[in-house]
Amino acid sequence: MADTVTDKKPGRLSKGEKSYYRRVEALESSGEESHLLTQNLLAQVHRDGVRRVLCDKVGSRAVESCLARLALGPGADPEDKATLLRLLLEVVPAFSRLAGSRCGSHAVQALLRASGRLAREDEGIARALVSLSREVKGLLGDMLQDTYATHVLATLVQVLGGKACNAPGSSQPTRIASQLIKETFETPPEFLHRLKALGKAVRKLPELQSLVCHQHAVPTLVVTAVVLRHTIPNQGAKFNSRLLKCCSEPHTLLQEAAGSYLMEVLIKTSSAEQCKDLYKRYMKGHVRELALHPIANHPLQQFLLVASPALVEHLIAELHPVLEEVLCQGHLAVVAGLAQACVRVQCGKQQALLLDSLLEAFHASSSPDQCFLPFLTFTTHDVYYSKGEDKPPVHPLGSVLLLALLSFKNTEVVSGSFTGLSAEDVLAVACDPSGSRAVESFMSSPSVKHKDKLSIVGTLKGHFGALCRDKHGSYVLETLWFHCKDEDKESIAAELLAQEHSLSTNFHCKFVFQNINLLEYKDKANPRKRKAKETKDTLKKKRRT
Repeated sequence: MADTVTDKKPGRLSKGEKSYYRRVEALESSGEESHLLTQNLLAQVHRDGVRRVLCDKVGSRAVESCLARLALGPGADPEDKATLLRLLLEVVPAFSRLAGSRCGSHAVQALLRASGRLAREDEGIARALVSLSREVKGLLGDMLQDTYATHVLATLVQVLGGKACNAPGSSQPTRIASQLIKETFETPPEFLHRLKALGKAVRKLPELQSLVCHQHAVPTLVVTAVVLRHTIPNQGAKFNSRLLKCCSEPHTLLQEAAGSYLMEVLIKTSSAEQCKDLYKRYMKGHVRELALHPIANHPLQQFLLVASPALVEHLIAELHPVLEEVLCQGHLAVVAGLAQACVRVQCGKQQALLLDSLLEAFHASSSPDQCFLPFLTFTTHDVYYSKGEDKPPVHPLGSVLLLALLSFKNTEVVSGSFTGLSAEDVLAVACDPSGSRAVESFMSSPSVKHKDKLSIVGTLKGHFGALCRDKHGSYVLETLWFHCKDEDKESIAAELLAQEHSLSTNFHCKFVFQNINLLEYKDKANPRKRKAKETKDTLKKKRRT
């Protein structure tokens, strides 16, 4: 692709021509004025030469802004369609050069996105894009390795599939593959045939084995896998299988930075059978090595989100003896992921095994009644309790770990440790951004005994005002309220009403008072109002009878 791109540089734009395109880019217009501006600019591009304009930084940016102003979709102006088609037809012969150009590639991507929105209702644009996809088929190997052309290829794949994907790396870890898709739009039926042909051509590339770890090729392979998975599922499955089999050495894909990201997406978009094959091919017997590796632990985290109950059992069997090593490496998400996987598959035996291994890894086997805070801070028991007053802060992943542990079938160890904390420790945890989540999970967990929940309410007596004033503690207070008995509610209400004057000016307290309907308890606390209310209720009953 690089040889083709540097074949011969097009003539540069003159200063006067650049000045015109700068002025056009800077203009802000709408309605008829925008329509005329677009027509004039694209006509000027035609006169100056598509290659000359698009390969120039100023000209490329002006064309991009012009295409963004076009009113695309159903009911688009016929003149805009005709202008767009003419520009597209002029780009097709020079596509290989423009796609590999630093500036031209951006304009071509904008043109492809604009054309894709209109292809459904304009046969000329649809035919031009089909023709373009046929030309691309013979350039796949070079385009995938080119810095700029690879992004153009990814855009073309999305246009043919009628999907707009999230930027590589922008989506948070999730087991829902559909969240990789940002937008969907309608396309002509023949586009799916071209997409299928492109996917098949990529699978047959002789150099694919080296491309799976290529920093330029991987983002486009990811987009292709995602689009095929959502448009032609059977082709997506074949594409994933081919990528998973193209590595000759064990877990090379998992230990390369680019290949690791590709593997994460393949895990998200693969079937249960493919995940099973992936475990046998790359992970079996090497899970410890992958969990300790600075790069390979990320695909392992993703695998834990989708693994079947049988695979989770194998993963825990390999990892539970080495959890302390994983903690020492700082790969805390792997530990939290194991706990989440145990909750997802609801296997009590594995949950018990993992909890015992965690207690051992955190050096809390001899004192399990003190495991809550070490888990929450991701610090070993001996280190945490040797800090004195200078305690380690709550770790966000520690909260994730406890959320999972409190969802286990048996929570006696963790809940017993939490109920044994002092009021100051519980208050500190409840007012922490991450720790408050753990307390809310404790109160709402069906696995935790009701008497343990009431125990925490008793521990916090005298501290409800401080809890109410805090941004995060106020949420915990509301959760406590909705999970305690009526007499405990009266106790909480009495404590809050005693501080009503100071609390009523606090931003967070106002919402707490409203959500728990504190005014009702205020009326009950006033004997005169309570007697008046009882009299009113009695009169109502008499009227009904």
